[in-house]
Amino acid sequence: MIKFGLFSSLVAILASIGVSAVSLFGFPRDLVATQGLTTFDSSIIIEEKLWNEAPTQLLYTYMRGGVLLNPGTPGAGGFEFGNRLTFAYPDVRIGFDTNIADPRNDVSDDELETFRSFLRTTGYESVTPCPHDPALDCEVIFTWNRDRTNEAGVQIVFIRVGELQYAVVDDSLVTRAG
Repeated sequence: MIKFGLFSSLVAILASIGVSAVSLFGFPRDLVATQGLTTFDSSIIIEEKLWNEAPTQLLYTYMRGGVLLNPGTPGAGGFEFGNRLTFAYPDVRIGFDTNIADPRNDVSDDELETFRSFLRTTGYESVTPCPHDPALDCEVIFTWNRDRTNEAGVQIVFIRVGELQYAVVDDSLVTRAG
């Protein structure tokens, strides 16, 4: 009886280790990560935005019914995380063949800085390999009109807003001059 109990315990421990290992390493996932960990006080982390939120996780959570207009082609001037978007979005709702918008030459520096400030105030920030040079890390800021959360057919626009900054926004936050 004691041998059976020891055997059962050993099997349970090995099964737990196996399940943990598969859970940690067997499935791709996009996670929230803190930046620098100067504190573990959650109110400070939230208030000072000391975290990185993965763009794909935000899209999956808040814009699952959206149409992704222009994330570009992964590996050819588009976001590397674009490949993971196919897990949640059908190909017909992802504009891989459309390049990321780059309005930097079409708007004034003041307008662009005002927009970047708005993005940082209202959005979630992340760091990912740059679409224009995967050897560099770029900041991606994701924000949207919160009234449009989970709106079917909402159009998501990918925009380059700086040398190393990109934005992912819903179409109500951008306009196109005529």
